[in-house]
Amino acid sequence: MNTNEAPSVPPPSPESSRLSASYELRPFDKEPSLPHVIEALLKQPGQILHACKESSLRVMFMLAVGAVAGLAIFGFLLGTFSGGTQLWAAPVKVVFGALFAMLICLPSLYIFSAMAGIEARFTQIIGTLLAALALSALLLLGFAPVVWIFSQSTESVGFMGFLSLAFWTIALYFGLRLLF
Repeated sequence: MNTNEAPSVPPPSPESSRLSASYELRPFDKEPSLPHVIEALLKQPGQILHACKESSLRVMFMLAVGAVAGLAIFGFLLGTFSGGTQLWAAPVKVVFGALFAMLICLPSLYIFSAMAGIEARFTQIIGTLLAALALSALLLLGFAPVVWIFSQSTESVGFMGFLSLAFWTIALYFGLRLLF
C-alpha cells in the first residue's frame, strides 16, 4: 500500500443518507397546518427545525397545541386505570409536569448551547424544545390504545407503573434524539 494514498472511506449507507436528508433544514412547501406540522415532525424534522430557526410563531404554537393535546389524552387514559378524580387529575398532572420540566430545563439548555458555540436565539431554543416535547407527546399518543387496554384489563398498579415508565422512556428517547 502506498503511504501517500488517502484511506478509503466507505460510501454512506442508504439508511444514513435518508436519515440525514430528513434532518435537512428546509422550509415547508406551503403554509403549515397542524396536520402538516405533525407529519413533518415524524417524517421531515428538518422542516420543523428550520421553522424554529426562523422563529415561526405559527409552527411553535402548533407544536405547543399538539404537545398539550397529546399529553392530555395520554394522561386521561392513564387516569382510566383508577377512574374517579384521576380522570381529570392525571391529564392535568401529565401536562403541567411536562411543561414545568420544559420550563426549568430551558434556561440551562440555552446557556449550555451558547457555551457550546451554537448560534441560536432564545426563541429557536424554545421552538426546538417544543418540537422535542411535541414528538414525545405524539409517541405517547401512539401508545395510548395500549395504555387504555391494560388500564381496563389489569388491576396491578406495579404493572401499570412499569408500562407507563417504559412508554415515557421510549418517547423521551426520541424527543431527546430530535433535540440533539
